[in-house]
Amino acid sequence: MSKYSHKLKMFCVKPGDDCRKTIQEQVSEQDYCKVHHDSTQPKLSNGTQLQCRGNVTFLKTPKPFVALASFPGSGNTWTRQLLEDLTGVYTGSIYYEDNFNGSKVCPLTGGVFIIKTHLRRNHVDHIRCKKLNISTPRSFDQAIIILRNPYDAMIAEFNRRHGRRDGGKLGVVNRTAFTTDAWKSFVKERSENWRQMILYWTGTFNKPYHIVVYEKMAENKCEELMKLAEFLSVDILPSVLNCLLNNDKIKWKRLKPSWVNKETLFDEKLRTIVNNDISKVLKSTSDKNLSSVLINYLFY
Repeated sequence: MSKYSHKLKMFCVKPGDDCRKTIQEQVSEQDYCKVHHDSTQPKLSNGTQLQCRGNVTFLKTPKPFVALASFPGSGNTWTRQLLEDLTGVYTGSIYYEDNFNGSKVCPLTGGVFIIKTHLRRNHVDHIRCKKLNISTPRSFDQAIIILRNPYDAMIAEFNRRHGRRDGGKLGVVNRTAFTTDAWKSFVKERSENWRQMILYWTGTFNKPYHIVVYEKMAENKCEELMKLAEFLSVDILPSVLNCLLNNDKIKWKRLKPSWVNKETLFDEKLRTIVNNDISKVLKSTSDKNLSSVLINYLFY
């Protein structure tokens, strides 16, 4: 039994269960609490509120660098939020971004260790590093790879680039935009980039990696977070996991109309392009777990 499987038994009846309904935390030998899906702040049986991890901080002692690598539109923001609550440490980025404190600092100063990248490059740098005259690049030691169905990822990324904002909220591009040559060119280019991204981080990178499957995380965060914690050698407090399962921060998620789906937006020619790139990854990889996911992404 793996370390992850052993720990999972502490939280779930069995792997695959909806842990938001079955997770229990032992407070004393007799006192247990059951976490309910509809609770915004889970409570113990005596009414005491469970506290989520209060303060996310920067590292005091540097750790090996872990790439959080993903094709754009694959859920990097959501995963970073989960990782910060899981570890209690800010996640960094090779890009400067205002929405994460860890993205505002040079990762080479040692304050962060999980670092976002959309590039096919084992290289850590940041604009703030240059301002600090830290020019020596550093490589990643491990990688977390976020894998999402490329059809859905491309729709999400196209919306991010071209979506309207109504009252500050993320919107969806006009439906006619998906009938233009710009959409067709986008799919052709980005599908190839998706293929190259997956092949780089699961092959060329040639260091330990862990794949977070977006669809599996959405379906069962309990099991997937336990796997992530094992990969990162992070101990999870039951109260932290409880809160993660009950207080997921998906405020950034777009509300999509029913027509925003791969059945509607990908015609036969576009499906052929994407399926060919999925098939090329299948032929090139020896990772059986990756292959089993990719097969389900093929869409005819």
